[in-house]
Amino acid sequence: MNTTYRQELKYRISAAEKETLISRLSAVLQPDTHADANGRYVVRTLYFDDINDTAMTQSLNGQPQKTKYRVRMYNGDPSFIRLERKVKHYSGSCKTGECISPEECQSLIRGEYDYLLRSSSPFLNACYADFTSRLLRPKIVVQYTRHAFICPQDAIRITIDENVAVCSIPESFSAESDFFGISVFENRQCVLEVKYTHYMPDYVLALIGVIDRTRVSTSKYVAGRLIY
Repeated sequence: MNTTYRQELKYRISAAEKETLISRLSAVLQPDTHADANGRYVVRTLYFDDINDTAMTQSLNGQPQKTKYRVRMYNGDPSFIRLERKVKHYSGSCKTGECISPEECQSLIRGEYDYLLRSSSPFLNACYADFTSRLLRPKIVVQYTRHAFICPQDAIRITIDENVAVCSIPESFSAESDFFGISVFENRQCVLEVKYTHYMPDYVLALIGVIDRTRVSTSKYVAGRLIY
């Protein structure tokens, strides 16, 4: 499994700053290959937590080490659903995961985890141990529209997420209809995320230096849970 920790910096930005950044980044960096003609794609994520809401509490308390489980798909396409475990250590993060079927996803939503143990995947076997021992259950679904840009140097990835919405019904993750959620941030605020492994080139720093950045540590999951 991948154990490389990548640096992950998050900022809350305004809708106007989003437009400025997209214009600047589009002129220099490559768009994400999954984006549509407008450079966007929709991310929908189902988050899990235990009976004590440990993942949320760790984040709110600013603990340097925390683990989060989630299921994610893109553009509402059920042919690609991925179960992921994200481990954070201070500003570094390490993400591992594996694709699961829509039926397996439904099993997770129902709290039926036996298939994880029967799998030939060591990752899914490890998920079974955590899901059952910690009594993990689906909590909320978060959806947003993402603009993503990449730079080959140090696998740099810059994303801007807008229209962040949350729903408390886990089954809405698999809904084929439009996603109906409550807006998470006021005044159309967006989330800027900057990810890299070792260093950021000066010209990339200059691209995002045009905005008045304020670092934030609260995740979209926690922001959504504060609503539900």
